[in-house]
Amino acid sequence: MHLELTADEVAMLRNLVEERIEDLGPEIHHTRSPDYHETLKQLRDKLKALHQHLTVPST
Repeated sequence: MHLELTADEVAMLRNLVEERIEDLGPEIHHTRSPDYHETLKQLRDKLKALHQHLTVPST
């Protein structure tokens, strides 16, 4: 899928993703359910990959 975004839109998405990654740290730490703990870690990994896509300049 191809999606065109302005530089401001990319910056906004990048900031939102960064905030969610930061919020997941304590949530992961305080989760008692092993299954939910793993689900949150996988979500964090996916968000980090998305953040990397938003950080790399498009050519």
